[in-house]
Amino acid sequence: AAALKLAEEEAARKLAEEEAAAEAAAALKLAEEEAARKLAEEEAAAEAAAALKLAEEEAARKAEEEAAAEAAAALKLAEEEAARKLAEEEAAAEAAAALKLAEEEAARKLAEEEAAAEAAAALKLAEEEAAQSEAEEQALSPKEVGNDIAGAPSSAAVAVKDDAEEAGTASEVDAVEIQADAEQVAAAPESSGQVAPDVCLSYPEYRMAHPGPILGGIFNKDPVVTFAQAVERSDPQGLVPWPLRRGCAWIEEHGVETEGVFRIPGSTKNVKAWVVQMNDDPEFDLGPPGSEFTVPSVCSMIIKFLMGQKRGWWTGIPPEEDEANKATFHKFAQLAKALRAKKESRDKCLEEIREALRELPPSPRETIKTVSRMMYQISKHHEVNLMTPPKLALCVGTNLGPLAETMFEEYEFLFES
Repeated sequence: AAALKLAEEEAARKLAEEEAAAEAAAALKLAEEEAARKLAEEEAAAEAAAALKLAEEEAARKAEEEAAAEAAAALKLAEEEAARKLAEEEAAAEAAAALKLAEEEAARKLAEEEAAAEAAAALKLAEEEAAQSEAEEQALSPKEVGNDIAGAPSSAAVAVKDDAEEAGTASEVDAVEIQADAEQVAAAPESSGQVAPDVCLSYPEYRMAHPGPILGGIFNKDPVVTFAQAVERSDPQGLVPWPLRRGCAWIEEHGVETEGVFRIPGSTKNVKAWVVQMNDDPEFDLGPPGSEFTVPSVCSMIIKFLMGQKRGWWTGIPPEEDEANKATFHKFAQLAKALRAKKESRDKCLEEIREALRELPPSPRETIKTVSRMMYQISKHHEVNLMTPPKLALCVGTNLGPLAETMFEEYEFLFES
């Protein structure tokens, strides 16, 4: 019984141990399953976190791409707007430039029309005065004719009296002095019109010693000033009238790069004031560029002088009144015609033109040279001032004879070689 009891106790112990082992195994299995579950949960959480991170990164990338696309679109719109505004500004600038050119062209045409009207009026006045003078001379008695000529050409004696009357001073000058001057001119031999140089005097001193107007009024009337008179009264060297010498020098110094030089008209009011001052004040001079002394106004003064003279201004005698001058004028016209028609080689024409210029008296030749040098200097800057020799010739060429364009283009060959 004791042994049985021990066996039963042993069996119970073993059973208890087996049950404990089974329970431990079950608990271990449960623990392992719990650990596996937790591991799976952690892995799932990690995968979810990784997926979430990837999703967030993808969303951020897409947001950046969308922002970049929006920025590019905004930049494109800004560029298109800037291009549109630039195009509008350029169009406005072109329109303004075109308007300015149109206004300048209209002003030039108006000035040309006014100049043509003035020239026509001047021609008509000259013809009327010539007819009146002829009628008056025919009406003179033989005694009066004898007193007028006083043994010399009538043009020389009448010129002194005419100068005094046209300058508006005849009523203020004593009749005896006028007659004495007329007799002195009548008694003097005919000259070439050149004035003996008096280079020791300054310009103001020379003007004080040789008073009288040097630039005529409207239509070269009130006063009337011939080319020879202007030279005699204003240039100590007896070569170039002061309005041309000083005006050309002023333009060469201040105006060769001015756009539209000689094409844009200046201030008529200022030019008229200058005419009065230079005729009355020996100290008058063209001042520095400013509100009064502008390039267009100085150009207008130069053109006014040239237009105030007849087409034979280089000798002071119109071609129709002097055979030698008529031949010279005709020679220049023929050379210009040959040059335009290209009947002869350009080099041959240029040689003939140079020889014809050399045959001119010193004063007209130096005057043409002065004007041509100025135009040559202007034409060298044609890319800036937009004035080529042909354009310059259109502005003043009709007063410089038929070869203005050639003289401006070939200045160095014609005058310096």
